Amino acid sequence: MKPIFKTLAIILITITPILLKGQHTFSSKETLFTNWIKRDGQASYVWGNNTHRVGALYQTYWYEIRNFACWQWTYDEIPTEATVTSVTLKFRAYKGNYQDNFTFSLHNIPYILNSPNIDFFNESNYNQIYLSPTLTPDANHNVFINQTFTAQTPVGQGWEVWNAVNNAVKSGNYFLTLGIRERINLLLPHWTISGYDLSVPTTQPCIELTIIYELPNTSVTVDQRLSNETSVDSVGLWNKLNSSFEKYSVPHTFDWEVISNTKKTLLANQNLLSYQKYIHWENNSQIDNNVVNHKTFQIYTYTSNLTSRLNSTQPDITIINEFLESPGLNPINDSIHFKDPWLIDFPDPLYGNALRNRGMDAPFKQRPSPFYPDYTTSYYGDVYKGVFLNQGITPQGQWQPPYYSVKADAVQDIPLSQTGRTHRFYFQGWSASPLGSAEFQYPDSLETPVVFKQEGATVQANLKGTQLSNNSNAYSKGSQRKFV
Repeated sequence: MKPIFKTLAIILITITPILLKGQHTFSSKETLFTNWIKRDGQASYVWGNNTHRVGALYQTYWYEIRNFACWQWTYDEIPTEATVTSVTLKFRAYKGNYQDNFTFSLHNIPYILNSPNIDFFNESNYNQIYLSPTLTPDANHNVFINQTFTAQTPVGQGWEVWNAVNNAVKSGNYFLTLGIRERINLLLPHWTISGYDLSVPTTQPCIELTIIYELPNTSVTVDQRLSNETSVDSVGLWNKLNSSFEKYSVPHTFDWEVISNTKKTLLANQNLLSYQKYIHWENNSQIDNNVVNHKTFQIYTYTSNLTSRLNSTQPDITIINEFLESPGLNPINDSIHFKDPWLIDFPDPLYGNALRNRGMDAPFKQRPSPFYPDYTTSYYGDVYKGVFLNQGITPQGQWQPPYYSVKADAVQDIPLSQTGRTHRFYFQGWSASPLGSAEFQYPDSLETPVVFKQEGATVQANLKGTQLSNNSNAYSKGSQRKFV
């Protein structure tokens, strides 16, 4: 008897899913294959020569050989949400110069092929999912198998193959193992399995499995509305291939496939439209308080609408240092800090450095005092386009992000031309003019959220200086009262 090798052929194949007119195709030869052999009354075992074989073998004793093939995939190649529409198996069976007919069966094996302590020969005694008709070789003694199975294939004629593959996909196990047996009369010699197109030998992965599948989809209407509910302008959808946002006039309905990692990135208008600017997105009519724009949305089967909301802003807001000893004093080099969740200033490297705002992660930016976050003034390229009124506090008086914040320096050393000296100023707290035109969460803190209540509001960081008079005439031209 010739030597019997207990080997398992393991060969990895690169697999690429293909998208074609709404259908997806996974096509691959097996990633693992081996043979098992059994003599009557004896235990079965792995048997190889690294080939694909089925049928009878006689070496002093009679043996039966069965072939096993295992295909593996990833979630990206076949998502678990997929529904299989068809399964095709292709291979060639060959028995030298013999003209014997070939009948085979397929068996669904619930284990990946390299699983230890599994008798795969015994497993192929069960779970039969297909019995082929009797196949007659061609003039060159080849039997070509090219069989497609669908949900419409009759039960008992291959529906079970489609069902086994569909269940394997939805299970999330990401593999399919099939056992192949010769059936009816096992006549010497055994059959050799190789590639359908004759170019792939039996020593390599050669059984081609093609799975065509579809994914669930949902229709999502993307809109952008002014405060009067008028749809306006366009919204950008990120295109990975072009590395750019493609604009779509609104409202626009998209038909999107839905899997667990389906995400779409949208860009609302970033300019003023009718003196209104982007304030937030709504997801299924629910406000998203993370106001970052552009924004990435997870898409579910129940996602139906995504709407960018615009709202009016006020340009006549002032943020200023107020010098208690001399109201109206305006040094040339004092500063104030402002944090605006809607300021568009961040080049996002994940999206081709497209600019966006940062939401509540926005940094404080130092600005000259007085500071005007109006429609057009540029501060080193930053244009604020006005601020929203009553933003960040509920009607019940509860603070709720997103909101603006102001910040003052605890100490500022400011040279005054009126005295010819540098004076030190200390922060004393925040106030608004007119009274009540702005509200502060922490009016005595250097840093505090702020809500602008009305147009024309002036937010003041109150500063008290050293060696200064509190007489407002002390700094008028010709005054002799320079110090206290």
